[in-house]
Amino acid sequence: MERLGFSRKWIDLVLRCVTTSSFSVLINGAAKGLIQPQSVLRQGCPLSPYLFILCVELFSNLLMQAETKQLIHGLKFSGDLSISHLLFADDSLIFTRATTEDYTHLKALFDCYATASDQIFNYEKSSMFFSGQVQSSQVAAIQSIFQFNVVSKHEKYLGLPSMVGRKRTTFFKDIKLRVLSKISNWRDKIFSSGGKETLIKAVAQAVPAYAMSVFRIPLGLCDDIQKAIANFWWGAKKDQRTIH
Repeated sequence: MERLGFSRKWIDLVLRCVTTSSFSVLINGAAKGLIQPQSVLRQGCPLSPYLFILCVELFSNLLMQAETKQLIHGLKFSGDLSISHLLFADDSLIFTRATTEDYTHLKALFDCYATASDQIFNYEKSSMFFSGQVQSSQVAAIQSIFQFNVVSKHEKYLGLPSMVGRKRTTFFKDIKLRVLSKISNWRDKIFSSGGKETLIKAVAQAVPAYAMSVFRIPLGLCDDIQKAIANFWWGAKKDQRTIH
């Protein structure tokens, strides 16, 4: 906080909030012990999110400084644009070259941040992803530095894939199935025109809305969703068609 320009008086007020609180632990329904924190806030404290953002700002600055000094190398785009990390709440994506030198410097940054913030990285919940051009011997050498699990693809984040290849229809097929599943559950029920309109706008069209704000959904997938919604609106069933 001193390096970020906060006054000493403000820092002392924050430290008083940290050190004057105390809490106990429930063991089999009974409160045991009296813990007096020294450098962290208790869960649920209104100050916790703000102090966490300050700590993450330190982590982000460490990565940017390392990239400026060419200790690590992020994803290169056109011109001088490069990305070394993306932060989403308490989740982080870090990009660097698949070399032992870059990962050795990156491990040093992790250790530096952990020492300064008292936040320890959870290596069991972290993973590494390599492009298909990286040799297996290089992957093994890098894995020995971090002891992370190597995955063939990243898990979904907020219901969407972290990376999408050329076959986009395969990745977004789940969105189509979710819309079709909801519509199929409505077909055997009787709704007024107003009820159908509400379901279409509030549910069917809302399912792909978030994905469409992040990715360009294939037009064929959009057409399939549109046809299913139109059939539901005009009352078409599997064994019966109506004029749209």
